[in-house]
Amino acid sequence: MNSFSLHPLIPLPAGITGFFGPEDQLIQPASPQGFRRLCHGLAREAGGKVLETDETLLCKNFYVGTLLLPAGPCCLLRNAYFPYITFSASADPSAGAFVDSPIFPASPLLSRYHLLGPTQLSASCTDPGVLDCLSPAELAQIRDWKPQTIGQILFNLWD
Repeated sequence: MNSFSLHPLIPLPAGITGFFGPEDQLIQPASPQGFRRLCHGLAREAGGKVLETDETLLCKNFYVGTLLLPAGPCCLLRNAYFPYITFSASADPSAGAFVDSPIFPASPLLSRYHLLGPTQLSASCTDPGVLDCLSPAELAQIRDWKPQTIGQILFNLWD
């Protein structure tokens, strides 16, 4: 499942934002413990360590792991509702600080995830078809927060 071209992201799947209306099917977030294990496993493989993890979903729809790797510090982000992951220079991806993976993308630990890079995440969310499957509750949040990129939707800091 590792890296792939942008087209599998279009349309974005319903529930990706973490917002659900009364008529929507509620999606349970992924296991925080599984995310923590992923962070520690990747850090170990790369010869680094985990500085901290944030598995709270308060005002955000993703988990964050801050890693100290031989190449330097970075953050691993995981959408809590779908198996999309990316690396960022910051725990706040709203600044568009997505970076290429500092870890070999063929790691068996990444096989369950879609590893997204800066090019995929900086694609416009206003392109035709991108928002077609999102629920009315999600579209209302998008109208309110006005994201410009797919990355700002997949890894959002909306309350």
